[in-house]
Amino acid sequence: MTASRIIYKTEDANLFWHYWERYVAEHHSSPRYLRTTIEYYLAILRGAGNLDSDKSFLYVVNNEPVACVFLPIIRQGEDLVIAMDGDYVFAPLCHDVNVQKKIFALIDDIARSCNLAKICFSIDPLENNERHFNFLQAYNYLDVSILTYMVDLSQGKNVEELLQKCHSRYKRSVKKILSDKRFQTFIVDADHLSRPLFDNYVALHHKCAGRITRVQESFDIQFEKIKNGHAVLIGLKYEDKPIAYYYFVYSADKAFAFSSADDPEYDALPLYHILFYRQMEYLKNLGINYIDTEQPANPSQQFDCYPEDKQLNTSFFKQGLVGSFVNQSRGIKYFSQKVFDADMEIFEKNYKIL
Repeated sequence: MTASRIIYKTEDANLFWHYWERYVAEHHSSPRYLRTTIEYYLAILRGAGNLDSDKSFLYVVNNEPVACVFLPIIRQGEDLVIAMDGDYVFAPLCHDVNVQKKIFALIDDIARSCNLAKICFSIDPLENNERHFNFLQAYNYLDVSILTYMVDLSQGKNVEELLQKCHSRYKRSVKKILSDKRFQTFIVDADHLSRPLFDNYVALHHKCAGRITRVQESFDIQFEKIKNGHAVLIGLKYEDKPIAYYYFVYSADKAFAFSSADDPEYDALPLYHILFYRQMEYLKNLGINYIDTEQPANPSQQFDCYPEDKQLNTSFFKQGLVGSFVNQSRGIKYFSQKVFDADMEIFEKNYKIL
């Protein structure tokens, strides 16, 4: 006899995380589904004052977790939506299609009972290797997919081979920094912990943005990720002064670019070429095969994606790395005609006909 149950995070957090972490470990899931990553996203939403409720749940069958669903409900103006602040929630992890059908039916029930205006899901590109299609369409989500750039570390035996497969402009910038003794790179990881260097990264994060960008709790969680062996912070010094950082999260054979920060006084230097080179070296040695470089990476205007010139330049920079564009499948399910019309108006305003 089959025994199944739904476990909501708000009803039994300890049991929820027990099964969640078990599923992620057994399925070698993307680092976006690590407990600390979920807690980071929730800290961001709480700090911004946008989190209305957390409907995250697990589906367990015969004591086996078969689905993990992160489901934050946030306020956008007068409306309630499932989304991140300015971004999409990564789609549920489901053991198979039959489980998936049950999960999306339950999500629809939650949406209607909470009077939601829309749901915004994105399929993690690191989780979409086996099924290269947007399964959200099967549940009546509007396809609003974009592209991300995936670095493929399996294309070289070591970082030197990987560099040779990068664009010539990228290789020149890396070699220039490597030959200049005024520059030094350094690592903050589980074996080389340094709270002072991490705090310097936080300070540069604020300086680069010109403001305090998010709550301290989110940075504390980032530091915990480093301590737990799921993140690394690569830094760059110029004449012994730290001037730039790149932070990556990883698990199994997958990683994604999480955050960066630099001193605006050194903007003229090619800071991130050497930092990404060192990241490739570090992650390759850990057995990582794929790095999602994250947004901004999409090279053009799309529905609900309107990159500005600076973001397009970042996308162009990433295209110099060894790898290729891959689909970042996204979907929106509307429950409000008013919100749909408003999003269409934004699209008409921002999409440029060339």
